[in-house]
Amino acid sequence: MNILVLATAATEGGALTILNNLYEDVDKRSTEDTWFFAVSHSDLESTDNIKILRYPSSKKSRLHRLYFDKSTLDKIVKDLKIDLVLS
Repeated sequence: MNILVLATAATEGGALTILNNLYEDVDKRSTEDTWFFAVSHSDLESTDNIKILRYPSSKKSRLHRLYFDKSTLDKIVKDLKIDLVLS
């Protein structure tokens, strides 16, 4: 299964802590699933079953965020054949 974690807004505080904890948990587990983490800024690195997708422009303005949500996100889901999106 291909799972997308949509976390472009998680850049500080509690949201970033939750993102890092989820990443660590997924990384520790041996799984056949492929996880994609869509982030704006992060120190996370890709592994065998985790792929980091960086979209820093999604944080530039509301217009950039709208474009990401309406266009880029649809393309990601289609191209990567995402089965589940966690936001």
